[in-house]
Amino acid sequence: MSFVNERNILLTDKKGNVHNIYWDKANMCYSKFSKDKEHENIILDENVLLEFDGNIDEEDRLYAIYQKRNKEIILGKCIKGTWSKDSLGNVDGLDLFNLNLLIHENHLNIIYCTFENKKDHKYGIYHHYYDEDWKSVKIGEITRQNILNPFNIIKRDEKLMLFFYDIDGEYEEVFVQEFDFEEEKWSDRRKITNDKSAKLCLDTLVDEESLYVTYSKYVDDNLIIKFEKYKLDTFKKEAEELVSNIGTAMHPTLILEEGKLWNVWTEFDKVVSSYSKDKGLTWEGPYEWKETHEDRFYRYEYKTNRGDKYTLNHAFGKDYPYFSFLGFSKVEDAFKVNVKKKDAIIDDKEDREEDDGTKSFLIVNDNNVKIIEDEHEGYEKEILLLKQEVEGLRRKLKEMESQASNPRNQRNPRKRKGIFFR
Repeated sequence: MSFVNERNILLTDKKGNVHNIYWDKANMCYSKFSKDKEHENIILDENVLLEFDGNIDEEDRLYAIYQKRNKEIILGKCIKGTWSKDSLGNVDGLDLFNLNLLIHENHLNIIYCTFENKKDHKYGIYHHYYDEDWKSVKIGEITRQNILNPFNIIKRDEKLMLFFYDIDGEYEEVFVQEFDFEEEKWSDRRKITNDKSAKLCLDTLVDEESLYVTYSKYVDDNLIIKFEKYKLDTFKKEAEELVSNIGTAMHPTLILEEGKLWNVWTEFDKVVSSYSKDKGLTWEGPYEWKETHEDRFYRYEYKTNRGDKYTLNHAFGKDYPYFSFLGFSKVEDAFKVNVKKKDAIIDDKEDREEDDGTKSFLIVNDNNVKIIEDEHEGYEKEILLLKQEVEGLRRKLKEMESQASNPRNQRNPRKRKGIFFR
């Protein structure tokens, strides 16, 4: 049916209950789906902006952080089924962007950015963390190009890794800074990518030895998914690959599942993915997932206390009442997409040496791929993103009209299926 490009958070507790925190018509909403089939759906607050996040701690306490239209920042907490709210004030009346809530040893960490200079598209990044009292630090500054890309945050042992875009020369590249919880200190930033292209979206994962990075990059005003692998201790590049066809590939999402590394993304209203059995050195696919032709789906931020067999920060999944993941695991539920022949042309058909000494094999042209063309010059590079958003809104409007005409289609308790309730 359609991809709903809205932030949506799924949390699972130790008992396997699913908690959904989401934004709906300026309301901060919460739903609980218990394994015993009980259902709860409440509005936590009204007049809420689109920036919010949620999390769950080791004691199964739930947290939601969001900003209201009056710029007030609210921290909601749910203990044993009861929600309470505390005001954290506001940040000089400024809007927050890339709002993230992390938990380390039951201590809260809030990371976000705000405008430092709107004219120059400059933002300041801030970190607030709670240990008996609130402590605050400015991490640094970033400058965006056309769109503010998301942060990616990974908690590993006693460190927090913050990945973000910043302009390096002509283009944005991915940087990382680390926070040491024991020393309560941020490291200097380090540049990770050296791709020299306009980019959208970002996802990262780490295991014991490697850092995996994926993003959507522009190729002649089209989009393709790029994957890169680095040695975790030195950030030396070990592999890179273009895992999708050229077109409208967006929202790349990394998932580690029982020895397989998946890269899952969207192409308009479809979920497509490739997988690697050798941790990113070679790839199979891409595969298009049939279920996304039938059901509305989201890209969920996912956090759990269950110790699942998956390692992920996000995953595509169906809407209520199913909440099952899409885009990885059983490839028999998908069909293989033809890999379209590409011309590997680098800077006038010559390979160029990257700054780190590695050879680039990036695709910058494809004569055999039908690309989306625009006869007017000067359009912003995010034109493909806007087209996707408009199409999604049109389909969502049709669904809302259908629901309004049939009350039985409204969000009501019913039997739940899917990966969380096996």
